[in-house]
Amino acid sequence: MKIKLWFISILFGSGLGIEQVLLAESNFSIFRSNVCVPILFSTNDSPVVEIAVTALAGDISAITGTTPTIGNKELSSSSAIIAGTLGQSELIDQLAASEKISTVALDGKWETFAIQVIEKPLSGLDQALVIVGSDPRGTAFGVFELSKRLGVSPWIYWADVLPDQKEELSIYLDDVLMGPPSVKYRGIFLNDEDFGLRPWAMKNIDPTHNDIGPNTYAKVFELMLRLKSNIIWPAMHLGTRAFFGYEGNREMAYQYQIVIGSSHCEPMLRNNVDEWNLTYEDEYGNEPGPWRYDTNRENIRRYWEDRVIQTEEDDVQGAFTLGMRGIHDSGIRGGKSVQDKIKIMNQVFADQRAMLEEHKSEALTEIPQAFIPYAEVLSLYQAGAVPPEDVTIVWADDNHGYIRKLSNPEEQKRSGGSGVYYHLSYWFPGQDWLWLSSISPSLISYEMCKAFDYGADRMWIFNVGDLKPAEMEIQFAMDLAWDINAWRPERAPDYAFSWAKETFGPVVAQEIADIKAEYYRLAASGKPEHMNFVQRTKEEFEDRLTAYESLLSKTEALQPRIPKHLQDAYFQLILYPVKGAAKLNEKIISLVLNDPPSAVEAYDEIAAITEIYNTGIADGKWNGMMDDSPREQAVFLKPSLLPGLRIDLAVDLMSIQAPMTLKDNMLYGEAPERCDESTGGNAIYRFHSDIKATRMLTFYLKCPTPDEDSFFVRINGKLLVANNISTGEHWRWRNIGLFDLEKGDNTLEIIQREPNAKIKAIQFGTLPEQILPKQILVKKPNPSVTLPARSFTIADAKNLQLVQGLGVEGASLSPVKFTGKGWTQAENAPSAFTIVDLPAGRFEVKIHCVPTFPIHEGRSLKIGVRLGEGSFKIADMNTLYRSPTWFDNVFRGYSEQIVVVDQLHPGPVQLTVAILDPGTALSRVEIVPIK
Repeated sequence: MKIKLWFISILFGSGLGIEQVLLAESNFSIFRSNVCVPILFSTNDSPVVEIAVTALAGDISAITGTTPTIGNKELSSSSAIIAGTLGQSELIDQLAASEKISTVALDGKWETFAIQVIEKPLSGLDQALVIVGSDPRGTAFGVFELSKRLGVSPWIYWADVLPDQKEELSIYLDDVLMGPPSVKYRGIFLNDEDFGLRPWAMKNIDPTHNDIGPNTYAKVFELMLRLKSNIIWPAMHLGTRAFFGYEGNREMAYQYQIVIGSSHCEPMLRNNVDEWNLTYEDEYGNEPGPWRYDTNRENIRRYWEDRVIQTEEDDVQGAFTLGMRGIHDSGIRGGKSVQDKIKIMNQVFADQRAMLEEHKSEALTEIPQAFIPYAEVLSLYQAGAVPPEDVTIVWADDNHGYIRKLSNPEEQKRSGGSGVYYHLSYWFPGQDWLWLSSISPSLISYEMCKAFDYGADRMWIFNVGDLKPAEMEIQFAMDLAWDINAWRPERAPDYAFSWAKETFGPVVAQEIADIKAEYYRLAASGKPEHMNFVQRTKEEFEDRLTAYESLLSKTEALQPRIPKHLQDAYFQLILYPVKGAAKLNEKIISLVLNDPPSAVEAYDEIAAITEIYNTGIADGKWNGMMDDSPREQAVFLKPSLLPGLRIDLAVDLMSIQAPMTLKDNMLYGEAPERCDESTGGNAIYRFHSDIKATRMLTFYLKCPTPDEDSFFVRINGKLLVANNISTGEHWRWRNIGLFDLEKGDNTLEIIQREPNAKIKAIQFGTLPEQILPKQILVKKPNPSVTLPARSFTIADAKNLQLVQGLGVEGASLSPVKFTGKGWTQAENAPSAFTIVDLPAGRFEVKIHCVPTFPIHEGRSLKIGVRLGEGSFKIADMNTLYRSPTWFDNVFRGYSEQIVVVDQLHPGPVQLTVAILDPGTALSRVEIVPIK
């Protein structure tokens, strides 16, 4: 046996999650001759350690068929696995006292662990594999790292990735030290859970709660530990009770050492949708009153303070979201001007800080606190609503994967630092992408590494919707957050191979990686859920259909070669998303190409594979998890159901009652007459249905930009939607959501909140224009030239790189470093060139870039284009958030600017592109003659 000496890298103290390789190397036998080594831990250690070693015993059993004995003292064995936390485990402290292990590299570190084999560790033991953590989560991470190295996927439960069976189990192990992580708080937001996670939990794992409850959270928390994650924003949609509302949830969080946070619209760990009620009395017997801090400060302050006190009493590790928005996902109420709202927000900050200081035992600087300038809150922040200096600012993306703003030089000086709230799933009327996860590792890495380089290392939260089917994307996000240098943009394209090798084995890893690369490439130019938003030519539609057919063919051809015990995992992780995306594209494209039978067939195939997902794999384990038409958005509907029926009302929202009858999915009845405004602001429709079903509700409406919700909708007495749709001055159709029809009498109630909101028509169903894109069935001008980024030769490899897997062409050109001021002159900026053969004339050069935002205010996204020896023409790719152009950009996957160049003489000419600003990523260039 080699002498064991700790090797402490000088990089260890840098805060980067780098694995340190130690000098010793050992082979440790875990299972041989039908005997497993025991697993030892100390009962005085944190509960999470026992949880982790129990899971490890189950993992070893899954591999060998034999479950190791778990105990807190030496058993009748010559070797053992020992796990514990430095300073909390008697066993570990005994090893440290006898100098069997060194504590230098662990003491005082955040979530750091070491794994090494020790000779003669304790009396009666010849050898032990020792896992020691600097804190309880570090120990748990170390235990699950061992499990992973034994061949157990983090997705053993959540995606049925079952390990290979082995008659003997041993591990060849270089002694290792891992941590601290690159990002301090790394986690997930369970959002939009009403379409999969909650129905599944109700049926299968928390039926006594009829909701997401402690059994579900225990499984989620274990997954998080396996992924080295530590913070969660719990589920909070309408219909899901608040995390603190069920006994057992808090206890699970404590036992698993998971930090509980809350989203941008849930201040102070309060779920307003469930816990703040405008109708019922609060626990003190008082009417809560309006959700306005300027008029109802004392009630709201007490509401927040009670939660702070509860977290202290229950020993909940909480990360408190500061600030205030509307009751749910809407703008702050109260105040007539921006300055009024800023004054309200700053008072909120002061009061929230005061209650934390009064009721929490930790110092304010030790309590994780976040301010999330999401949506309209960013403009309030920029206008003067500034949180305390030690609060973490968590910047948000634009809901489509592109971060809106990062810390400027002054903000980088704040002691609270910054983080990112990032979407891998998104709910919003007309823009949903709730079904399939299709954000590539390359895009995640590009945006998150850019954020990290600008100081966003305190908190990363990923909105994962229902959790499934975003398995690979979640794991990539957590791996990147653990070690930012492991998967930077230049390496991110390799992740799919690494993941596939770990999940399905080396034989098929490259083929799966190729499948994932093509899946992401196609989705970059239009997520499956956004197929009805993207304009294309007839030829482009046909090419897209062919590409998806080829991808699906490869995916199905590979399936028989997947080992039997991984067939269910392959279906969930690879086949279902590929086939779902392919068939949804086929359905829409077939309608565009006037082939309704193929469209209906594609729809039926989606329904069939979804039924397999829910009931045909894993013995029905996932029944209720997969919904192939979340909220029944238009893009998901069966072609034969189109068009829907529109009921013209031609009235404003007033107190009205109208009897109606639902028959054959259509609503019949007289349009209600205008009623006296003095009778109130409700509209009530009573109708009879012969069936029990779920249907989509759509309004033809006009709303001003509201300071508060425009209207609520209540179906059969149940609040369905608190709507804050802002449509401006134009009438338009907007999907409101789904409602459950009862067989027999039904009541639809619209409760007016904004006096100028108007509804002209109610529609049950979908109009054809809502499902079909605005197709352009013409050919491209000829002789246009398309030049993907990979067709350029990089002239300055030190400063410019080709990022594979990024953008609509599968690769994009971008500056190597995100930091720095950029270049003021195109002639000096990093550039790339290619040769094109053009006739003489004038040309439009269309520049297509990944639709990113400037890094922070004062920055830009400039690109220079030069033909031959001419001067550079400069274009700024920046687009105003939520402008019509921005919507086009995120749906089609690129921003576009056009410059005009002249070709004086026909023949080959050099086209040069210069990228002046970091964070700018060029996907392709199109050259179109001007006639």
